Amino acid sequence: MTPCRSGLRCWWKSLTALAAVSLVVGVGRAAEWERLPDLPEPNGGFVAGAVGDAVVVAGGTNWTDGKKHWLRAVHVFEPARRAWRELAVLPRPLAYGIAGETPTGLVLAGGSTGQAPASGRIDLSPDLTVSERTDGLMTPAVLAAG
Repeated sequence: MTPCRSGLRCWWKSLTALAAVSLVVGVGRAAEWERLPDLPEPNGGFVAGAVGDAVVVAGGTNWTDGKKHWLRAVHVFEPARRAWRELAVLPRPLAYGIAGETPTGLVLAGGSTGQAPASGRIDLSPDLTVSERTDGLMTPAVLAAG
């Protein structure tokens, strides 16, 4: 799966996919939900996106015994295997940021480390390696719109 590079093209691809699904559901039997494996750990506020055919969930937060935990884990769901696997952790905890697909993978920007707003960026390459960069979002932003 190649990432969208143009806003109009992405919009058109989404609209076309929605129309195709509507036609399939409208003709024949009703669509059925299929339960997929749960995330390996409870998670909210994560950053997510697609890299190739995989769905990536990075960082986030969860609560245990009344305490909020800021996560560094990167979980990858591979639809062909119908399973999650864990990558190397993020260089720092990260939640409430944004993600964007690029020709070179997934870019994570903004958010919070739990101690301070995050700046710079984190890249997830097509081979799903994690690297931190100092360029990118120079002004820290939390709960930004992407």
